[in-house]
Amino acid sequence: MIKRVTSGLARPDFAACCAAIFLTLLAVPRIGSAGEEGPDWLPEIVFASVLSSDLKQGYTLRADTWNGELPTGETKPIRHQFFKGNDYRFYASTRVRGATLSLHIYDQDGNLAETRSWNKEENATFFAGADIRPTATASYYLILKVDKSPESRTAWAMAYSYK
Repeated sequence: MIKRVTSGLARPDFAACCAAIFLTLLAVPRIGSAGEEGPDWLPEIVFASVLSSDLKQGYTLRADTWNGELPTGETKPIRHQFFKGNDYRFYASTRVRGATLSLHIYDQDGNLAETRSWNKEENATFFAGADIRPTATASYYLILKVDKSPESRTAWAMAYSYK
């Protein structure tokens, strides 16, 4: 499923990439909420709608994903290595109705390092995201927070792409 382009470099076919991502992510453990969605909510299916535009822009979905549950107001720090010159896009999601998340990226000195942070709701799913183009190769810190939720613990999942 490789297409040849005029430059002579091989590029994966977009439809084949989407199918491969979907099938690969089906193997990721399922998480859920005690709410209406039940325990079989597959965050990777939800991410497919958000990530599809990134794939068209040349981003590659990484196999690294994170998930868990957080109480309202709590944060989840995740240390991650970034390489100078790459663009990274992180997506966090929850299907808990009425819950909101925030996601930010900090450098090793605790300075806000993201180039953009955003929130949106789509198809009863709340997304938070952050983009970064690091100026140095180093470890950075993703800070995920459940800002509000009707539940005592909120299920979340996070994925990312880069180019």
